[in-house]
Amino acid sequence: MERALVKADRELRVEPLGADPVSRDAAESFRPKIRRILDLHWAHCEEVRSAVEALRRCAFDYGFTDTDLDASFRRLTGE
Repeated sequence: MERALVKADRELRVEPLGADPVSRDAAESFRPKIRRILDLHWAHCEEVRSAVEALRRCAFDYGFTDTDLDASFRRLTGE
């Protein structure tokens, strides 16, 4: 998710489709809308990251290690 958002941030370009004023104005109006959408997704990414960290801490409280967690995910994904 984070890689996709970084790429979207880096490649965010909204160019006018033509040289006319309407195309220019449309491109300018889309930029902040797209920025808000990306900001919303960045916020969601942070929520997921926080949830993962909370679950990780909980697992540690139950005595699991990073090695245990890694092995568990590998079993689930078949890696």
